[in-house]
Amino acid sequence: MRSDFSRLCSCARVHHVSRRGDTVTPVKVLAVSVAVNVRSSRPDGPLAQVGLALATAVGAWVNLSLLVWFASRQRLIVLDARLVRAMWRLAVAAIVLALVLWLAQAPVAALFSQWTTLRYERCLPR
Repeated sequence: MRSDFSRLCSCARVHHVSRRGDTVTPVKVLAVSVAVNVRSSRPDGPLAQVGLALATAVGAWVNLSLLVWFASRQRLIVLDARLVRAMWRLAVAAIVLALVLWLAQAPVAALFSQWTTLRYERCLPR
């Protein structure tokens, strides 16, 4: 009878890494991403709780980037034209969204400046 962990590994395709014999590289990458997460998370800093979430996101992106980089160096991942095109489209969409949000910041602030409810919550001590 298979355990829950082995079922999870077979669903997540984790067993392919161990079949290739390289189990050290993912652990090293995880250690680097955890170090980046811990080093960049400062709950007493200017971003407080938002900084913790940002540090977690940065650590996850470092983890993904390093894993993809090492896998592509060993020819375990091949970026075909369709995937590259989709990545470029996502990057352009993210840039457009960031630009729209940045341009809408002042009008939205002016729109909500007249609201009396929830006005002073941003001034609460951290």
